Amino acid sequence: MSAAVYIRRALKYLLSLVILYVAVVWIMVAAGLAEATTMNEIGAILFRTQRGIIVVVAVLLWSFAHPFVGYTMRFVEADPEADRERIINAFMQSGFVLKGERQGEMIFRAAGFMQRLRLLFEDKITVRSDGCGVEINGSRRIVVRVAVRLNTYIQNAKRNEKE
Repeated sequence: MSAAVYIRRALKYLLSLVILYVAVVWIMVAAGLAEATTMNEIGAILFRTQRGIIVVVAVLLWSFAHPFVGYTMRFVEADPEADRERIINAFMQSGFVLKGERQGEMIFRAAGFMQRLRLLFEDKITVRSDGCGVEINGSRRIVVRVAVRLNTYIQNAKRNEKE
């Protein structure tokens, strides 16, 4: 992963955590569940108390660790040409569509805007031929879900061929 991709992913995740924090605090203030009632009081609690500083440090650390733990590569024993339809179906069942192909690589993207937004527009999943199988790269939870589904499809096809 290049430095630019790492920084972009970390900053996007940090921004999403900040937005989530602000939304939760706003709901708490609106519902009367927070001790603080103004943004100055909330900022003082967040940046001048030990618990607030721990929260800020934890959010920063998790944001900058996320590109390493949130993305992965999985290998699946599949023939890119013979299992092409199974690969596409595994992604379709996970809400992804084939957006392009180039030099032995298939590029999938989330089918809907809300799923793309939920993935912070880091929804690109690539499938590359690896000689004796395919390598799936992208967001960890999507890659793992698709890899398991694709393995199941391939095992079922092999079982059906034997019968």
